[in-house]
Amino acid sequence: MEKQNLKYMQNSFLKTMRIIFFALLAGQIIFIVVAFFMVTNNPPQSQSDDLFNIIVPVAIGSGLFMSSLLFKQMLAKIKKDDSYEKKLEAYRSALIIRYALLEGPSIFSTVVYLLSGNIIFLAFSGVMILAFMTNMPSRNKTTQDLNLSSIETDKL
Repeated sequence: MEKQNLKYMQNSFLKTMRIIFFALLAGQIIFIVVAFFMVTNNPPQSQSDDLFNIIVPVAIGSGLFMSSLLFKQMLAKIKKDDSYEKKLEAYRSALIIRYALLEGPSIFSTVVYLLSGNIIFLAFSGVMILAFMTNMPSRNKTTQDLNLSSIETDKL
């Protein structure tokens, strides 16, 4: 039973991560499109966004920095692990945390756009989506991040 479980995990790891990745990406894009049409059809009454002009760039910068920092820290711990299965499980967690730290500021920026109507906040969301897209899971990236052997890479 354990061998079957291991084989399924190995075959489904990248598929699962890609599904998660594209679901999160689609959610961000759909939210931006809906927000754009909502603001276009019914502009917000308040145009005061002075505080948001500071908070959103800080959130964007923090998201980019923290996603990279935490991911690198988690990778350092993962590489010390001997077990291939444990590496994949920990790597999945590291990727999900990275995605959350990139998606959060994007969604926040879109919400601020809904409140203010200032299109620059959608541009910030676009920047975060581009950063998010550069982190799409792939066989090569996984192999490189985890320093997998050729045998482990073949299992992937």
